[in-house]
Amino acid sequence: MSITTSLRRAFAFALVLLFCLWTGISPVHADTSKLVFSVSPSVLPTAGSVNVGQDLLFDVTVKNTDVVQTTVQVMGRGGWVRSLIIPPGESGVATMYYKVAATDNGTGSLVFNFTVTENLLPVAAVGSTEFVYSVVGVGNVTADVQVSRNQKPTLGGIMSFDVYLRNTGNTQASSITINHALDPYNNTDVGLLMPGESRTYQVWWTIPTSMPANQNLTDSFTIRGTGFSPVKKEISFVILGFTRIDTSYTVNPNNYVAGDKITISIAVSNTGDVPCENLIVTNSEDTRWKDTIAYLAVNGTVNSRYSYVVPSKSRDITFYIDDANRNSVAQVYVRIDVATPVEKETIKPTPVPEVKHSLVFSITPTSGKANESFTASALTGDKASKVTIQVGSDSPLNLDGNSAGTEWTLTFKTATVGSRAYVCKAVFPDGKEETVTKTITILAEEKPKEETPAEKPKEEKPKEETLKESGDDSSAWDITPTTTTTPTPASTTTTTPTSTTPTTATTPTQQTTTPPKTTTTTPTNQPPKATSNDTARLPQTGYPSHAPIVIAIVVLLVALIGIFVLRRR
Repeated sequence: MSITTSLRRAFAFALVLLFCLWTGISPVHADTSKLVFSVSPSVLPTAGSVNVGQDLLFDVTVKNTDVVQTTVQVMGRGGWVRSLIIPPGESGVATMYYKVAATDNGTGSLVFNFTVTENLLPVAAVGSTEFVYSVVGVGNVTADVQVSRNQKPTLGGIMSFDVYLRNTGNTQASSITINHALDPYNNTDVGLLMPGESRTYQVWWTIPTSMPANQNLTDSFTIRGTGFSPVKKEISFVILGFTRIDTSYTVNPNNYVAGDKITISIAVSNTGDVPCENLIVTNSEDTRWKDTIAYLAVNGTVNSRYSYVVPSKSRDITFYIDDANRNSVAQVYVRIDVATPVEKETIKPTPVPEVKHSLVFSITPTSGKANESFTASALTGDKASKVTIQVGSDSPLNLDGNSAGTEWTLTFKTATVGSRAYVCKAVFPDGKEETVTKTITILAEEKPKEETPAEKPKEEKPKEETLKESGDDSSAWDITPTTTTTPTPASTTTTTPTSTTPTTATTPTQQTTTPPKTTTTTPTNQPPKATSNDTARLPQTGYPSHAPIVIAIVVLLVALIGIFVLRRR
């Protein structure tokens, strides 16, 4: 056999083989005219609107009336595709499942449209293949609550919660409020949440001191509003409570000496948040002594007493308060001072200062001649209601209006010769009296020598108070401010103002100068001689004349100058 013949036979065999393979592998397509499909929905559009979250089922049935097997493609909403292999003379069913989403609300209509193809050729349908639905709007709000970070809730403290809200519905949720179960009168207003919107809100809470501490506490938050059903979210947490112990001590008796037996009482008070149990009290003086406080309520106080014999020297004792685990809670330091006994503090009344009254009374000079001037001075240390000066049985002279620190100065004359006692008495508002007596001596008046009256320059004396007294010390005293002017030899003038309008009274005194044969001459500056009873005497003014002495001195000086001139010559 030649090579050419062999090649021809191989080529022919390959052709036969390829034909067989082609006819055996390639599918046999049915006639599309012998294929038909129909759609059966679980909810018909005529039944009404559908709700968000509602499930919809669509059964697509394809029937093959051809004599060969075929494969078809079933397509629906949103790219849904299913393949069906249908034997000849049989039917195949593809079910489409769809859940109405929140985003389907507000789209106008929810449309489902189905098609079937075989080898890219459309298959005829029996009945409706398009279904249109309307969606009912549904709001849905979800919530999540947790305690804010870095929170350590304590009694009386402030606690915060983070509340996370999300609107998963297809309509807006409005008038949203957050209600806290442990604080029902303090709602948090959220307002409005649009579909798909989420927010986080912080809720604050002041923890009452009456809340249980150191135990698990369940709380809840309820979210209410319009357009959705209420949502309740629970949360659990622990409020921390702490133990605080205050202490004080007393020693009874508080006055003691060495060898006395005393009782030291340690007051243990619970000012914390939780009760205390099994507190142990010990001290540094007696290691064998121990007192156990089984239970100490909040705001409660228990006294632990220790009997002790006072040593001879002072000592410090430390009391220790520990919990059941021997952890130190408090310490108390007690000083037993033997040298200085503890005394009760006494309140001493404030002494009332004694009111002391004073009266100073003086008369100058202490002696003088009749009808000469004397000066009396009266001064009280504090306010006096009445001050008087009295001589013998005469009516007293009243110095009313005398006040503390005010001094009264009075000038007076008397013609009575001998010792005279002047009594000054001050009466004070509290009824007490002070009396001072001064005695002066009055000498007989000497008759003046004859002299030639000479005019003296006018001199003004300071203002003074003039005290007038009767010659027989029987008439009333009178005191008035008096201004005295030294007169000329012919007259004497005395001005006496009243209490309101000053009045000037001029009392001229005419003095007659007798010839040299007359034994005496009474000058104008000499007071008249006292009568037997010293009655109706005016105040003495002016001073005695010194003209003779001045003339004698001038004559002596002229003689000395003449002698000196003669010797020079």
